[in-house]
Amino acid sequence: MIGISIIICCYNSARRLPDTLLKISELNQDKYIPWEIIVVNNLSTDKTADVAKAEWEKYNQDDVSFLIVNEDNAGLNYARRKGALLAKYEWLLYCDDDNWLDPDYFINFKKIISQHQQLKMVCCGKSEAVFEKLPNKWFYNYQQLCVIFNILDYGYDTRISKCLADGCDVCGAGMFVLKKLVVEYFKFEKQIILDRTGENLNSGGDTDLVNYFLTNNYEIGQFATLSIKHFIPKERTTRKYIYRLTEGMSYSTALISYKQYSVIKKANFLSLCKKVIVHTIRLSFFEAVLVLARYFGWQRAYNEIVN
Repeated sequence: MIGISIIICCYNSARRLPDTLLKISELNQDKYIPWEIIVVNNLSTDKTADVAKAEWEKYNQDDVSFLIVNEDNAGLNYARRKGALLAKYEWLLYCDDDNWLDPDYFINFKKIISQHQQLKMVCCGKSEAVFEKLPNKWFYNYQQLCVIFNILDYGYDTRISKCLADGCDVCGAGMFVLKKLVVEYFKFEKQIILDRTGENLNSGGDTDLVNYFLTNNYEIGQFATLSIKHFIPKERTTRKYIYRLTEGMSYSTALISYKQYSVIKKANFLSLCKKVIVHTIRLSFFEAVLVLARYFGWQRAYNEIVN
């Protein structure tokens, strides 16, 4: 029997949680799928815990266990680990505090896993933006950085990855994953990629987990029938935010590369200058600025590792 533990990792989520919990309460349920919710409060300084409790009480779902716990180590992956260790069901569903699950998310997952029993991780194939304020046109060139995508745009509705050579570009938003393997990952992976920590935009936790699965030949599937809406506040559609996000992603990419290969090369300053000039001439000044962001992110990781 399939059981699902929804884990919501939170840092100052009081503003975002009400809509997220509302959508969870509206899920079309299968009486044969028991489930629970675990809210992991990761050093929030707002009323995240109080809001979570008050919001869920509105929906009178007494048959669903609702647990709020604290994680005092800063970082998304520490919060994910805490939720995994406390979960009582075999499948974890990592739902970000700004993810609105499609009403048929559970139903479609059950269909998928009945047809693909070999899968150990099942990921959403569509993440549709819900903007607090419509962004300027330039933003749409970078929307995938903010986890806005649809695999149908790439010509497929299902993708199965069996090993690293297959490649796998999935995100942690709306990710189903077997609990025992997540616990295994955190037990054996001593160097935890912190991912988001407080207000910083380092990333890489999703990629590191995916790499671990594929290295161990645990199959991963991505399906268009698993759909979420992703709330995007107006401050995340600015050039400043995209710059910070790009820098954080480059930093994390360098750490993951070093973790895999035990080698990291210093970023080449001369090559950087050439790229900045080329991007400025051929594309735009902002593209050149993002080249700098990637350089500074990589160099930050290099300095931490070498020093």
